[in-house]
Order: sequence, then structure tokens, then C-alpha cells
Amino acid sequence: MAKGKDEPSVMVPTPLIEVWESILMVPIVGILDTARAKQIIESILERLSQVRTDVVIISVGGISAVDTKTASHLIRACHAIRLMGTEAILTGIRPDVATTLVDLGIDLSNIVTFNTMHEGLEYAFKKTGWKVERSK
Repeated sequence: MAKGKDEPSVMVPTPLIEVWESILMVPIVGILDTARAKQIIESILERLSQVRTDVVIISVGGISAVDTKTASHLIRACHAIRLMGTEAILTGIRPDVATTLVDLGIDLSNIVTFNTMHEGLEYAFKKTGWKVERSK
């Protein structure tokens, strides 16, 4: 049965994953609308108030489309995280998303961004003083 136009969408919870001591990762998959963005921001800020976190990595590779509103939500999340004394990093920015953000004139110059989660984790490890090495 198809959803009606006025029928509310189902809110998909976004996990907050502690990938390492003081490093939190938030994978965002699907559509990022206002209600979901608010829920994600509230969840992150609540966690930051409970657990010492130096870096929050927001993975946006799973967002299906980016428009001005979506970009605004991401920037607001990063600013709120910064207000809590934590650095926010955006990872997973695909070429089409990067092009859209540039075309929309979205300024991400105050936010650390990386193409891959791997790069974001490397940065977070350095930022928090961890050194991860492959065993011989």
C-alpha cells in the first residue's frame, strides 16, 4: 500500500557509534529531513553531555541527495557539536555531493572534511593522541 502525501514518514534511528575512546561516529543513511536532523542533533548533544568526546565523525556517504536544506542541517549539527567543545568531521562526501555543495554556494570552510571514513579516522586518531599501527 502506497503512503499518502500527508502520511508521516517513519523516522529511522541513526546510531551513535563509539569507534574509539573519545571518538564518536554517526553514519547518516537515506533522507535527511528537518525532523530527522533535529533528532540526530539532539542525540549527539545528549551523548556529548554524558561522555567525553573529542571528535564526532559524521559520515554522509549514505545520504541519498543533498540540497540547501540538507547542507544547512549538516552545518547546524557541526556548529552545535563545536559549541559542546567537540570537533565535528564530515566524511564520505561523494563527487556528486561535492559538486552540488559548490553549486549551491555552501561554505564548509570552517568544517573539517574528508573523502573517506579511513581518512577521517586517521585524523581523529592524530587529534586525540592515539597511534594505531598494524602488527608485524
